[in-house]
Amino acid sequence: MSESGRFTVVEKDGKYYILDSNGNVKYESKTSITYNVDHDTYVADNKLLNNNLRVVSPRKLNVVHSGYGYYRFVSEDGETAGIISSEGKVIYRQKITKGDSFYIFIGDRGENSDELYCAISPDNKSYALVNCNTGKVIIDYTSDTISPAGNNIFYIGMSGLETTKTIYVRNNKVELELDNTKNVRYYENGYIEYIENDEVKYYSLKAKKTLDKEPEDLVNTDNR
Repeated sequence: MSESGRFTVVEKDGKYYILDSNGNVKYESKTSITYNVDHDTYVADNKLLNNNLRVVSPRKLNVVHSGYGYYRFVSEDGETAGIISSEGKVIYRQKITKGDSFYIFIGDRGENSDELYCAISPDNKSYALVNCNTGKVIIDYTSDTISPAGNNIFYIGMSGLETTKTIYVRNNKVELELDNTKNVRYYENGYIEYIENDEVKYYSLKAKKTLDKEPEDLVNTDNR
């Protein structure tokens, strides 16, 4: 049993139920029920429910929560997949090969909460980068892996090799691209630190250039 907003989710004899405060059954699931406390939503029988237990996801979509209130879906006919919001809005949709799964790898929010980017992949065969809020494609599909490193930073692994490129995305474009770098760190006051050829360097997002020395106003955080 778990408390879930206005209701309680319970499991009994292999079935899942949502109960109100009086113990009345408000919803019964044949599979499972998960609750997202941050957005006060439920996924039951692969459908997205709001906090009034109304199905808000479009019909004939199977939904799974991915993070930050975003959900991945595959259509019941297995021919399309994409992203929907916690309100049930389809943000991104594409065709997939029938039988494939669809994955979303969401990066942490940067300084602008409207800028949340995610890598997407049908069956881990190819990868693209999109804006989770608008569905705008930032990097089209490539065989190179794309994985989030936090704060709008993504690692690119080329053709199954180790990470060979690091990018920083802002304003729906790749603002900074670094080759053969490591230990990339984002600073909240607008700097990106990275190591290149064993030398620590700093890129200023405001000046849009690599600085000659460590900035004096660097705020030391643990965000990487």
